[in-house]
Amino acid sequence: PPPLPPGEYRLVATTSDTSVSTKYQTSLFFVTATNENWHSNYGQSKLHILPETKTYFAGQTARLFIQSPDSGPALLTLSNDQAISQKIISLTAPFTIIDLPIDQQHTPNLFVTVTSWQPNDHFIDTGLVIWKSEANLHYTRSTVKLNVPPHQQQLNLTITPDQKEYQAGQPATITLQATNHLGHPVATEIALAINPQQLYNNATLPQPLGPTFYPATPFRIFQYDSYALSRYRYGGCGCGDGGWEEIIDISQINYPTTLPSFWYPSHRTNALGQAQITLIWPDAPADWFLSAHAFTTDTQTGLATLSLSTQ
Repeated sequence: PPPLPPGEYRLVATTSDTSVSTKYQTSLFFVTATNENWHSNYGQSKLHILPETKTYFAGQTARLFIQSPDSGPALLTLSNDQAISQKIISLTAPFTIIDLPIDQQHTPNLFVTVTSWQPNDHFIDTGLVIWKSEANLHYTRSTVKLNVPPHQQQLNLTITPDQKEYQAGQPATITLQATNHLGHPVATEIALAINPQQLYNNATLPQPLGPTFYPATPFRIFQYDSYALSRYRYGGCGCGDGGWEEIIDISQINYPTTLPSFWYPSHRTNALGQAQITLIWPDAPADWFLSAHAFTTDTQTGLATLSLSTQ
């Protein structure tokens, strides 16, 4: 006989004896195509979504190449921490191109899911009542994550001293400049910290505030095949005893004891997006690390750092 097309099949064998009783045996098996990896329905599929790039910004258009073994309807779902939209699209094997407009609601990341379905006609229907139902449709699904940084919320922040070099005990003027993603001055509040460089030799450098307001979202929107539902049964409670974290013995960090730190928690910029801070460097020569955080009421944030020395 000719080879069977790739797919899922049910093999049923029946026999009858003289007492007119009928017995049967059934078994499921799969036929795979050449160089094709078959697997369970949990989280994998023969669909593949190939984005032109993994990072887009609001206002751009994402181009997606969808590789599919079959042509037909499919459900396109957009989600991050919640479902955003869904619509029916048409797939044309082997490749379908989808242009997807990216907007602000897709930040900081977007999950694109494509689900397709085809009639499950590759099985033998005997009319027998058996213990396991046969799915009427065969589903395939694929999900891809697109990064959409909130660049409109990113402030460009700079730290500019009035001199390239300073002598110990000399006065200094530090200018802080804040602009938005378009380069326009921004009215913002800036906090400036000036510390001896030694403090950061064994410590974490200042981190941007943006991820605090726009953390990456996990994939939480799941789809289920109502034609062939299944469930997991867990033998245990799945409980753990907590995690662990690295404990740093701060007594082993060599902090300087004679140099001061400077902390300016709140300086507002003027119409030019600038703020100035004046100080007098300590009398002892030292290496300094400057870090500035800017933030606005609508959660625009920025970070700038600078290292300099006094002789």
